[in-house]
Amino acid sequence: MALDAATAQEMLRKLADDREAYLKTLTRAEDVLTRALTTAAGIKATPPLTSERPRRNTGTTLEVESVQNGSSTLVDSDSDTDEDQSLFVEQTLPPESYDERGLRDHIKEYKWTQAGQDILGDVLTKSLPAEKDSLFPRALGSVPDRSHLTHYSIFNVGTDGAPLPIRPLGTRDTTATSRATAIWENIRKTNADPERPTPAVGRITIVREPSPMLFAALHYTMNKHFDVDGLFQLLIDEKTRCIPHQPFAVDAKQRNTFVFGFDYYTIVGEECKPMSWQHADEDLHSVEGHIPVSRCSSVIALQLASEPITKVRNKGRRVKRIFGDVYDPFAPWRVLSMQCYPDWKSSVDSHDSTKHYVNGPEAFLVTLRSEFSDAQKRLKEVYNRISDLVRSPRDFMFKEAVRDRLLFEDDEFTYSRRYFWAHQSLGIMNEDINEIINAYRDTFKEKVWNGSDKVIWPGDENTSSRFANWRKRMKHLRQEIEVGKPKHAWTE
Repeated sequence: MALDAATAQEMLRKLADDREAYLKTLTRAEDVLTRALTTAAGIKATPPLTSERPRRNTGTTLEVESVQNGSSTLVDSDSDTDEDQSLFVEQTLPPESYDERGLRDHIKEYKWTQAGQDILGDVLTKSLPAEKDSLFPRALGSVPDRSHLTHYSIFNVGTDGAPLPIRPLGTRDTTATSRATAIWENIRKTNADPERPTPAVGRITIVREPSPMLFAALHYTMNKHFDVDGLFQLLIDEKTRCIPHQPFAVDAKQRNTFVFGFDYYTIVGEECKPMSWQHADEDLHSVEGHIPVSRCSSVIALQLASEPITKVRNKGRRVKRIFGDVYDPFAPWRVLSMQCYPDWKSSVDSHDSTKHYVNGPEAFLVTLRSEFSDAQKRLKEVYNRISDLVRSPRDFMFKEAVRDRLLFEDDEFTYSRRYFWAHQSLGIMNEDINEIINAYRDTFKEKVWNGSDKVIWPGDENTSSRFANWRKRMKHLRQEIEVGKPKHAWTE
């Protein structure tokens, strides 16, 4: 039967209408079935078949040979479409509140490691103040535990990524209370103050030269989130180490945290004093022919405070956990930095409200960048002071008496002993520098920066506009850390 053009066009139109009606019916049936299954089983609904942007699947098992090589393929986790998704972390930290009674019980009942005992010292061996008295000095000015010299920077980070410094409630004048009390009041609460209505998605806590009691307070308030025993061990180990997320660790606090510990040398500052557990010169006075040197250390830790978004499988033999956890880089987060530097060289302006951090890893890397910069300053000063100690006087070329004095030793072998000490000290310093460089290079490989790593902050620039923005900022941060050319991408 022959068809004219009009009849053919009409039949095609009807077929198109029938197809559209079929697809609508199929979509409605799928929606009804999905809602029914979701209600019955209490599971999350899957995206509809007609979704133009396929959503990312959750709960996928990644297969890796071991935690070290991470040879697996990442399957993205479930997320909103780009239109509904902020470039910053949106989920807030859960509210927390601690008090001095709990701190007393923690000090008395916790099974402290040897590192904890070394750091807390008299706090554990001597009787605590009476219940009616505070654990922290209330007096202003100089106090016996030297907490008046402790410096702190504590920030709440909101959904716009800006770190806002927090102060004790009830007073605008931070000089009206002791330094130790101010620090305690700031660290003991998170998102639990009605007078601070804006909840935080992230918290940055930096404490420099804390007293033993403040160390105990940090352990009490942070041990739920970090392996603080391990952080204490890093402080006293005298070795620079980087410990990224450990997806197969038995302790969940080691799975969702990333830690970098520094340890090297510095020149003791005026009125400063090394910690009792730090190796230091017996004579801390700086006089001609003598340089007061001490070990110094710090630890920076990042916690991603959420449930894992996916799994990795460990194919290695004799492992304790076959499946490992991978965490969302845009989870609520905490950054903790404890610094033990007996000098005045720590940077105090690495964070301020003009910056905007899209997530915890970015805030962590900014803190890490500051630590690298401070390490460079300290080690350069040690090098310059040692070089000056053994450098010949300016009139060496012109005065024979000066040359003779350097050529022929005195009865105490002053110059021989000085040259020997300088040579050995610079060699040890070089080992520290190599440890710092290797700890960074062995961890922050190319796949960490581009997002192809399967465990450390996975998600490349093609994952979503949120990740594309973050990876762009990561490039600037990497350049600052490795090359030293500031781009300040986080202020955008």
